[in-house]
Amino acid sequence: MTYNVFGGTLNLTHLCSLAPKITYDRAMRPSFSLMVGSSIYIEVNISGQPRPSVCWFHNDTKIEESNRVSTETAEGWSSLKVKATTADDAGAYKVTAENTAGFDSAEFQVLVKGIFLVHPVIYITVACSLPKFCQFLTR
Repeated sequence: MTYNVFGGTLNLTHLCSLAPKITYDRAMRPSFSLMVGSSIYIEVNISGQPRPSVCWFHNDTKIEESNRVSTETAEGWSSLKVKATTADDAGAYKVTAENTAGFDSAEFQVLVKGIFLVHPVIYITVACSLPKFCQFLTR
């Protein structure tokens, strides 16, 4: 806190605050498709002061990291990586950035193409003969 020429207080935090802004490379389209089994990689640039908190979502559900899904955020950027995609990975991916000065978001639609096995079917052929008394009943 400091004093200005009129004797009042001046809060420098508000003077240095900038609302978050999310941008991304033109090569990254808001909608793209990929083949099943490949990887999704989305990287965005994020500016703002104070440093914004960043969250990633898939179909409006906050993304939980796993051995296939990871996020990374550092000064000025954030990324999402999904390895070995399946049909469940298709949909809307959204990144949000928020600080005391405001909020911004960007959304990407991902279509996963390929052959999907929902429930594999296994056929088993069993060869057997009828027991003797069943053979007697069937005559």
